[in-house]
Amino acid sequence: MKVLNPMLPIPREMNSVHSLFEQEAEQNPDRIALEFGKETVTYGELNKRANRIAHQLIEVGLKAEEPIGIAIRRSPDLIAAILGILKAGGAYLPLDPDYPLQRLQMMLGEASSGLLLTDTSTLPRIAEAGARTVCIDELEDVPGLSVNPELEIGPDHLAYVMFTSGSTGVPKGVTVEHRSIIRLVKNTDYADFRSDNVFLQFAPLTFDASTFEIWGALLNGARLAISPEGKTSLSDLGSLIREHGVTTLWLTAGLFHLMADERIEDLGTLNQLIAGGDVLSVPHVQRVIEELDCDLINGYGPTENTTFTCCYKVPRGAELGGTVPIGKPVAGTEVYLLDDDLEPVAKGEVGELFCGGQGVARGYLGQRELTAERFIPNPFSEDSSERLYRTGDLCRYLPDGNLEFLGRKDKQIKIRGYRIEPEEIENAIKRCGGVREAVVLADGLPAGDRHLAAFVVAGADGSREASALRTELASILPGHMVPAVFSFVERMPLTENGKIDRAALLATLSEERRTGGRKPLGGSSTEARVASILQEVLGTSLVDPADNFFDLGADSLKLARFHSRLQAEFDQDLKITAVFEFPSVRTLAVFLEKQSAKDALASETRSRAERQRSAVSAYKRALRR
Repeated sequence: MKVLNPMLPIPREMNSVHSLFEQEAEQNPDRIALEFGKETVTYGELNKRANRIAHQLIEVGLKAEEPIGIAIRRSPDLIAAILGILKAGGAYLPLDPDYPLQRLQMMLGEASSGLLLTDTSTLPRIAEAGARTVCIDELEDVPGLSVNPELEIGPDHLAYVMFTSGSTGVPKGVTVEHRSIIRLVKNTDYADFRSDNVFLQFAPLTFDASTFEIWGALLNGARLAISPEGKTSLSDLGSLIREHGVTTLWLTAGLFHLMADERIEDLGTLNQLIAGGDVLSVPHVQRVIEELDCDLINGYGPTENTTFTCCYKVPRGAELGGTVPIGKPVAGTEVYLLDDDLEPVAKGEVGELFCGGQGVARGYLGQRELTAERFIPNPFSEDSSERLYRTGDLCRYLPDGNLEFLGRKDKQIKIRGYRIEPEEIENAIKRCGGVREAVVLADGLPAGDRHLAAFVVAGADGSREASALRTELASILPGHMVPAVFSFVERMPLTENGKIDRAALLATLSEERRTGGRKPLGGSSTEARVASILQEVLGTSLVDPADNFFDLGADSLKLARFHSRLQAEFDQDLKITAVFEFPSVRTLAVFLEKQSAKDALASETRSRAERQRSAVSAYKRALRR
């Protein structure tokens, strides 16, 4: 079955992303484009900054559509650098400076990128990546270079390359053109893009939610509030939303659930909240639409179709059923539900979702066979150039015409909004010494809250430990791909057909959690309170006061919830970095006790000073009588 949301042809004046931005800068040069803490940058100034970068990239011989690595932390310089690359005819290649050096080198090599834009503060971290680096904060402010470069760049020009997990152990570089970004945020229908909106740029540039955040704001004359880099607590996120008056926010499913549970009052400035990247919990959605006066939109889409394919605006006052629909295709998009023979399924039947239209990426960089496998000619179009992307997602149509997401056709999973191929992690684990076999699964927790669990058969010496294996993996994989739980098994359980029994593996994990028994806590009352909160957050009684939080299965989202509960329990202004600096119940309890004593001493000192000031004032009044 096919559903088409009419293709909106890209007007001539919308031939590139940066030309649309230049129109905004020309029409409203004094309008604020960026907010970063107390710093503001106008559209006119941002355009000049980007032009200076573009001209100097052209000067060093940047080739058309050449991918340029960009490793700059969230800041106005990052946005200027992205625009500068596009204006110079290149394509930006987002790189997380915190990725392991080996992965950065792999991505640069796959993209054949010989140039890397960074800044002096980030340079030491990525200096050994092997590319020629240009620090944008060292570029000279040459007179005459602030004008727009005059290059012919059309909608089919390459705009960015974004890497996702690959089943072969090598990440896949998704190549996205200008037209696809334009289709996402212009002449569209799933959200409001007004000049009086304030978007929060919170997603990493390596995550395609940033495409929506950055260009949704800057191609529509809106304001982009940039979140500073670093570990952000739920209260920090709430403060950013309130301080900048954010009206449009994108959250991963897991973070959406956390904010709905812990800080829903901080979302009060929003006009529209887009959540996605995984299945949304019905109770959380129900609570948000009942308590917040904003549009809640369930956004669905793979990176290969430029962030969003379908969206569902949850009706105010709706009583949801068992799931939250993913809705209908956004403007400029067509979707098909097909069977294994690429024939449309009947309404109500389950089929694999294929998507077409202006959002479909060019393919995978340097991987022709994989591109041909996943990006197929559209069998329902007379235009031989049109292609469909096969998502691997199973869906069906509900009676009202909205799509319902039912799961994956393959073993691919989503964690914290990132799409992950378990085989890539399994291969990385097997390359570690002392490992004979490995299987990586998503644990049995609800979607949006799940994390990765690795089941490992150790080598002959049987000497591997979870903490050492985690440390080794962290040196070659990004943080979101390092399993939260490592379970060592003697052998992999098999089904009757001789295949690995993944359900049995997950059952052993659940059994351990359920029957493990509460470990004796001992220690101080503070230690017991901290352990109790951690047990609740992790859903397990297997908490030893000396265990590292990550060894117990904590990830960044669970630690954010843990931090929020600690703040409420101890009534302290506790920075989220504390749970990383003191990553066990015992060390964190000691820190909290010292912090409490310090706060009490500071309070007593202030009280004593106030009493002394009061006494002096009384004495002076007495002298005047």
